[in-house]
Amino acid sequence: MGSVLKSIQAVLEAGMCIFPCRPDKTPYVRWKEQASYDKRQVRDWWKQWPQAMIGLPTGRENGVWALDIDRHKEDADGFSSLAALEAANGSLPETWTQTTPSGGEHRIFKYPEGLPEETKIPNSAGALGPGLDVRGDGGYIILAPSRTNDERAYQTIRGAEFLHSAPVWLLNMAARSAGPEEDMTAPDMASRDEPAATSNLNDREKRYLEAAIKAELKNVRSALAGGRNDALNKAAFALGQFVGGGCLEQDAVKRDLLAAATAARPDASPGLPEEEAATTIDSGLTAGLNEPRKISLSPLPAGFVMLTDGLYYIAGQKKQWLGAPIEILGHVRDEANEGWGLQVRWQDLNGIAHRATIQNSSLVG
Repeated sequence: MGSVLKSIQAVLEAGMCIFPCRPDKTPYVRWKEQASYDKRQVRDWWKQWPQAMIGLPTGRENGVWALDIDRHKEDADGFSSLAALEAANGSLPETWTQTTPSGGEHRIFKYPEGLPEETKIPNSAGALGPGLDVRGDGGYIILAPSRTNDERAYQTIRGAEFLHSAPVWLLNMAARSAGPEEDMTAPDMASRDEPAATSNLNDREKRYLEAAIKAELKNVRSALAGGRNDALNKAAFALGQFVGGGCLEQDAVKRDLLAAATAARPDASPGLPEEEAATTIDSGLTAGLNEPRKISLSPLPAGFVMLTDGLYYIAGQKKQWLGAPIEILGHVRDEANEGWGLQVRWQDLNGIAHRATIQNSSLVG
């Protein structure tokens, strides 16, 4: 109980309102109207329901939104989906993070200041990729160290003091203008007569590319006003690297990027003029072609092996233990797009989860 009260106090002192939830995550109160900043009210709630979970409203009012990474759903590993997005766009910054009882994570970000009232970060399930949900305006999450009915706990990886803004590419994917649901029928891998992937790839590699292409096209289509040209250039560069590596057909990539860039947004704002979009695509593709990239789904560099008791580096007869077993989540770019690395996750001897990005240059034996 003491740790719960300590967490409650920290959130209230950070200027956020909360409300109590049952151990099945359903609210005890009408949370949209009754979520409170008042310490006395909150104290009374937890006196009445001492085992209550901490509910945190997300959205503009509380100044936060959350990326909910699931892994317990069939064929919906959110960590794999996130790794593909980061590979295409750059790593997410360290921010307020907690684990969930199902093995997932909540990445909590600052709600962007200055976002127009008519533009929201909506709640969504799987719109960013399988196993990736968004909790924004009108939503809520459960905070650590709340426990479920079966005593499984949410655990803090990084506290609220690490709260950070999301990168523009993720914000563009999460935010949209209020109104009709976004039209997701814009061109993608499924609506094209000719596949973009080259014929020399296996099914697993083609699925990886399909996810990468869809992520880039969605970034372009959903870019906020003034940011679509930049999003298009980054998408063209990222996909151009795969074209240069012989993984994608250049003409198919150009068609898809042009269609995404010139399509109107769901709020009826126009897409880019075709001539401007074509110039940006050519520039980005050319830059990507000069830095070719092939698919590497075997994530560990040569000489590194993961055994049951940890990570090893093997050179000839030499076998060096490097650390506890880690889970390789995928290849990611750094925020400056200047290098590649491996995003990894592990648990220390106390069962606390950790995550880090290891630059490829550090993995050369």
